[in-house]
Amino acid sequence: MAFDYGKFVQGGIGKQLATALGLPRPTRLRRHDPKGSLVPGAVYVTGHGDAKVAHRVSAWLEAAGVPIATSPSTSVAALVLDMTEIETPADLETLRAAVAPTLKTIQPTGRVIVIGRPVEEATRRGDLGRAGCSSARDRGHRPVDRQGDARRRDRQHRPRR
Repeated sequence: MAFDYGKFVQGGIGKQLATALGLPRPTRLRRHDPKGSLVPGAVYVTGHGDAKVAHRVSAWLEAAGVPIATSPSTSVAALVLDMTEIETPADLETLRAAVAPTLKTIQPTGRVIVIGRPVEEATRRGDLGRAGCSSARDRGHRPVDRQGDARRRDRQHRPRR
């Protein structure tokens, strides 16, 4: 017979002991039941720009009988975010704007799914490889070594004996 720590610390004396001793109390994860619904609540589907993938996901979820949330202000079971249309690092504001309010209302063990595209498919105009991910050396800048700079200053200001 196996000992189930999760069940033990969820109630009774186990809960009191876990609280008093500062032991972790793991959350019971939701598992998919083939006889139940696909998702136990509404799904908030959004995206950046045209969000073609988000439209396809919404249609697929509606066909499966899953309710679609129109805003993150309602309690949602999942967030699906289509970020396939981003062009520059500044476009990532859409990610923050969608995820931040949704995390406040998402159900326990809710899911967050972000759909993107490979970096190789970035467009020329907003090539993420050059716009946001290039190294300082590629742009002719010297990397900052703050610890090395501090050691040099200490050596210069050290009193002589």
